[in-house]
Amino acid sequence: MADLGNPNLYSHSRVGTKKLVDEYTTEIVKELHMLASDSSNCPKFEIKAIVELFRELKHSYGNTALLLSGGGSLGTHHIGVMKALNDQNLLPRIICGSSSGALMASFACTRTEADYEKMVLCM
Repeated sequence: MADLGNPNLYSHSRVGTKKLVDEYTTEIVKELHMLASDSSNCPKFEIKAIVELFRELKHSYGNTALLLSGGGSLGTHHIGVMKALNDQNLLPRIICGSSSGALMASFACTRTEADYEKMVLCM
Protein backbone atom coordinates (compact mmCIF):
# COMPACT_ATOMS: atom_id res chain seq x y z
CA MET A 1 0.00 0.00 0.00
CA ALA A 2 1.49 3.30 -1.15
CA ASP A 3 4.87 1.52 -1.24
CA LEU A 4 5.24 2.05 2.53
CA GLY A 5 7.45 -1.05 2.70
CA ASN A 6 10.01 0.56 0.41
CA PRO A 7 13.38 0.60 2.24
CA ASN A 8 14.24 3.95 0.61
CA LEU A 9 11.68 5.59 2.90
CA TYR A 10 13.75 4.55 5.90
CA SER A 11 17.30 4.82 4.53
CA HIS A 12 17.81 8.56 4.97
CA SER A 13 16.38 9.26 8.39
CA ARG A 14 14.91 6.82 10.86
CA VAL A 15 13.64 9.60 13.13
CA GLY A 16 9.98 10.42 12.67
CA THR A 17 9.30 8.07 9.76
CA LYS A 18 6.82 5.98 11.75
CA LYS A 19 4.99 9.15 12.79
CA LEU A 20 4.76 10.33 9.18
CA VAL A 21 3.49 6.95 7.98
CA ASP A 22 0.93 6.93 10.80
CA GLU A 23 -0.25 10.46 9.94
CA TYR A 24 -0.52 9.53 6.26
CA THR A 25 -2.53 6.38 7.01
CA THR A 26 -4.81 8.24 9.44
CA GLU A 27 -5.53 10.92 6.82
CA ILE A 28 -6.29 8.33 4.13
CA VAL A 29 -8.71 6.51 6.45
CA LYS A 30 -10.40 9.82 7.34
CA GLU A 31 -10.88 10.65 3.65
CA LEU A 32 -12.24 7.17 2.91
CA HIS A 33 -14.77 7.52 5.73
CA MET A 34 -15.84 10.88 4.31
CA LEU A 35 -16.18 9.41 0.82
CA ALA A 36 -18.19 6.43 2.09
CA SER A 37 -20.49 8.39 4.38
CA ASP A 38 -21.45 11.26 2.09
CA SER A 39 -20.95 10.41 -1.57
CA SER A 40 -23.51 13.08 -2.55
CA ASN A 41 -20.82 15.71 -1.85
CA CYS A 42 -18.59 14.11 -4.47
CA PRO A 43 -20.32 14.84 -7.78
CA LYS A 44 -17.16 13.93 -9.71
CA PHE A 45 -17.47 10.29 -8.67
CA GLU A 46 -20.26 7.93 -9.63
CA ILE A 47 -21.53 5.52 -6.97
CA LYS A 48 -20.35 2.60 -9.12
CA ALA A 49 -16.80 4.03 -9.18
CA ILE A 50 -16.83 4.53 -5.39
CA VAL A 51 -17.97 0.94 -4.80
CA GLU A 52 -15.23 -0.35 -7.12
CA LEU A 53 -12.65 1.79 -5.31
CA PHE A 54 -13.63 0.27 -1.96
CA ARG A 55 -13.47 -3.24 -3.43
CA GLU A 56 -9.90 -2.59 -4.55
CA LEU A 57 -8.94 -0.96 -1.25
CA LYS A 58 -10.08 -4.05 0.61
CA HIS A 59 -6.68 -5.53 -0.28
CA SER A 60 -4.90 -2.81 1.72
CA TYR A 61 -7.32 -1.78 4.43
CA GLY A 62 -9.88 -3.60 6.50
CA ASN A 63 -8.24 -6.99 6.91
CA THR A 64 -6.92 -8.02 10.27
CA ALA A 65 -4.06 -10.49 10.48
CA LEU A 66 -2.43 -12.30 13.37
CA LEU A 67 1.36 -12.44 13.05
CA LEU A 68 3.08 -14.92 15.34
CA SER A 69 6.76 -14.59 16.12
CA GLY A 70 9.33 -17.30 16.65
CA GLY A 71 11.02 -18.07 19.90
CA GLY A 72 11.55 -21.80 20.13
CA SER A 73 9.48 -23.40 22.86
CA LEU A 74 8.03 -19.98 23.77
CA GLY A 75 6.07 -20.24 20.52
CA THR A 76 3.63 -22.50 22.32
CA HIS A 77 2.42 -19.39 24.17
CA HIS A 78 0.73 -18.42 20.91
CA ILE A 79 -1.81 -21.15 21.59
CA GLY A 80 -3.09 -19.19 24.59
CA VAL A 81 -3.29 -16.00 22.55
CA MET A 82 -5.22 -17.77 19.81
CA LYS A 83 -7.51 -19.39 22.38
CA ALA A 84 -8.30 -16.02 23.97
CA LEU A 85 -9.01 -14.47 20.57
CA ASN A 86 -11.10 -17.47 19.54
CA ASP A 87 -13.13 -17.35 22.78
CA GLN A 88 -14.09 -13.77 21.96
CA ASN A 89 -14.77 -14.52 18.27
CA LEU A 90 -11.85 -12.26 17.34
CA LEU A 91 -9.50 -14.78 15.75
CA PRO A 92 -8.75 -13.37 12.28
CA ARG A 93 -8.93 -15.43 9.12
CA ILE A 94 -5.37 -14.46 8.20
CA ILE A 95 -2.72 -16.01 10.46
CA CYS A 96 0.97 -16.31 9.69
CA GLY A 97 4.22 -16.59 11.58
CA SER A 98 7.91 -17.34 11.56
CA SER A 99 9.74 -20.27 13.09
CA SER A 100 7.67 -21.71 15.95
CA GLY A 101 5.01 -19.08 15.25
CA ALA A 102 4.65 -20.53 11.75
CA LEU A 103 4.10 -23.97 13.26
CA MET A 104 1.37 -22.63 15.54
CA ALA A 105 -0.22 -20.69 12.65
CA SER A 106 -0.25 -23.77 10.42
CA PHE A 107 -1.78 -25.78 13.24
CA ALA A 108 -4.53 -23.22 13.79
CA CYS A 109 -5.26 -22.92 10.08
CA THR A 110 -5.49 -26.65 9.38
CA ARG A 111 -7.79 -27.72 12.22
CA THR A 112 -11.53 -27.62 12.49
CA GLU A 113 -13.19 -25.63 15.24
CA ALA A 114 -13.83 -28.83 17.25
CA ASP A 115 -10.21 -30.01 16.89
CA TYR A 116 -8.97 -26.62 17.97
CA GLU A 117 -11.22 -26.58 21.04
CA LYS A 118 -9.99 -30.06 22.11
CA MET A 119 -6.37 -29.02 21.72
CA VAL A 120 -6.62 -25.82 23.76
CA LEU A 121 -8.51 -27.61 26.54
CA CYS A 122 -5.40 -29.75 27.08
CA MET A 123 -3.25 -26.65 27.64
